[in-house]
Amino acid sequence: MIFSTFGKKRSSVYLLLILLLASCETETEKGLDQYYPYRSVTVLKLSDVPKTDYFIGLDRIDIPLLATAFNAAGEEVEVSDEVIYFTVNDERLDDNSFTTQAEGTYQLVAHLGKIASDTITVRALDPSKLSLHISADASQQSGFVADGKASLDFQVKLFHNGVAVPLSSQFILYCNNEVIGNRPFTTRRAGEYKFKASGANLVSNEIVIEAPSPVKTLRLSKENNDLNFFGYNISETGLVLEGLDGNGQSVALSEEIKLYKDDIEIDKNTKFKTNDLGRVTFRAKGYKNESNEISIDVKSPVKSLKLAYSRVGNIFWADGVSEISLSLQAFDFNGQSIAPTPDVKLFFGSQVIDYTKRFTTTQSGDLKFKAKGFNSESEEITVTAVAPANYKVVRIPVIFHEVNTTALTEAKINEIISGVSKAFRNQWNSTGGPKDPNSSDLFIEVYAAERDPSGNLLAIKGLNRVKSQKQTFKVDNSKSLNEAVEDAWAYYWNPEQYFNIWVYPNMEGDFYGASWAYFPFVTQHLQGVGVLSKGRDIHYTYGAFLNARHLGPGDGVQVTAHEMGHALGLSHVFDGDLSTHNGCSKGDPDYCQDTKYYDRGAYEQNIVTASRYNRTSCDGETYVATNFMDYFYSHDNSFTFDQRSRVRHVINYALWLPTPFNGFNNGRKTSNGYMKKPADFKYTKPVSCIIPVD
Repeated sequence: MIFSTFGKKRSSVYLLLILLLASCETETEKGLDQYYPYRSVTVLKLSDVPKTDYFIGLDRIDIPLLATAFNAAGEEVEVSDEVIYFTVNDERLDDNSFTTQAEGTYQLVAHLGKIASDTITVRALDPSKLSLHISADASQQSGFVADGKASLDFQVKLFHNGVAVPLSSQFILYCNNEVIGNRPFTTRRAGEYKFKASGANLVSNEIVIEAPSPVKTLRLSKENNDLNFFGYNISETGLVLEGLDGNGQSVALSEEIKLYKDDIEIDKNTKFKTNDLGRVTFRAKGYKNESNEISIDVKSPVKSLKLAYSRVGNIFWADGVSEISLSLQAFDFNGQSIAPTPDVKLFFGSQVIDYTKRFTTTQSGDLKFKAKGFNSESEEITVTAVAPANYKVVRIPVIFHEVNTTALTEAKINEIISGVSKAFRNQWNSTGGPKDPNSSDLFIEVYAAERDPSGNLLAIKGLNRVKSQKQTFKVDNSKSLNEAVEDAWAYYWNPEQYFNIWVYPNMEGDFYGASWAYFPFVTQHLQGVGVLSKGRDIHYTYGAFLNARHLGPGDGVQVTAHEMGHALGLSHVFDGDLSTHNGCSKGDPDYCQDTKYYDRGAYEQNIVTASRYNRTSCDGETYVATNFMDYFYSHDNSFTFDQRSRVRHVINYALWLPTPFNGFNNGRKTSNGYMKKPADFKYTKPVSCIIPVD
């Protein structure tokens, strides 16, 4: 039964008398002599309770009570629980436990007959009357400084109505609202610190303690007076920062000490680098302290500058595409080459430009360049940029002789014709890849011939579909055998009126996967091309031969542009043709300085799909393949300036080409329209080009 009041309410006097008589009767019936050996009991001891201070609403106040009997010899005497009862504040409890929700002080006593135990005092406290108090050790405060060694201990006490009571729960200590734990407090940062504690759902008072800096004086110095050069390190040994206490003794620098360069904070614990030239000022500042100021003169290590340039090709064109590379060298006071420092600027006139990038311009004439740095400047160099040449556009009629196949349709012919014209006009880029920095407009366009040599309109412009008695066409270069070339004489239209392109299926032998073309002959010397006087009869099938396997969906433009490039005087950008490659030859294989050339055989042996467009030139430079006169894999989107120079030479001086030089003016020339194979015909090997086929 729970005891919640200090005595029972009696409903009537009668009931009270009965209970009192019953109690007296029990005492008589259970006297010490009659029922139990209580005569020997001299001491009754009340067992300890879990704690003596309880907070109402916070603690559960339900205290079990237990007493032990002892004789005069101190020996425990076994007694029945029924003969022991308990009182609280002299009022008897109904059972062996105590509980309350009322504030107060309670005296707990055990009884055995006339023997009373010791008294245990229990308090039930109102939490609203509690307070938590924090204090610091006064002796420690007097010597406390922010040196990371001095420490503070804190005491936290609980009070009830101003009287200290035991703090049974743990408390948490805070510094500047951050938990720091119940450990001694140390710091290396000078300043004001606020402390408080929490526990038992209470927050203590706040105490403020100042941690003064142990440093009374800051001293900044440098080890020597030598000038420090731009880009060199000024280390901690070059700048010495010391802290001195009140006795002039060196002390460790606390965390709030900062180092400043020209009033901008820098890390005092790392090496110092600067990109600023001139005088640099340093000062240290800390908690209520400031050092002396020192200055260091920072000079550039550059004593002299040398500027040079290089270009790809013979001419630097002012077209916004052609490029030159500017090289800048810097030398120190010992004449040793060093990297140009950031203070060195490259000037194009009065404009600052990036010398690490290639230079392009649309401004023609003599261009002036000079490099300038801190107290240094290079000699001025002059680069001549030539205004882009504007040639008259030459339009060349094309006829496709399609043998024993129907791969060519009107749409396909239009696709090829349009694409080749764009390729020649520097407007083709089917892959979206980068273009050559010297990519150039050839000022040449092609169109589909409308009439045959007899003047008849063609059913499909540009197409002469023919049947050959042969179904397959063998090629064996070692035996000078080319059945397609032999067969082509039967469908050879006057090359001064048409550019002939033969399309053959079922190629066998050396040219199974190849298309090919013939170089022109010119009347004026052009390196790599034969020279003949005008008026000579033609002795070979001048034009291009396309393998029908190369005319699948989406194909044809690059192949046709490549083969026509040969017919217009252009060689491969590597040494070799078909599948024969000669590595890195001593001379430039295509006679064009602005096209990079490479070892084709090495490329094919080491090709990697992910980098298939990359090449390594014979001079070791890595670049992306863009030239139409390369093999797979290439972006096939560029002819260069030097290639244009060769093509324009061929346009001006080539025999057997439908150009103004040969009397052709975009109309049918009145002359023999069909060519006959010479009686003394000898097979001439063409420039053959291997191309992958499905």
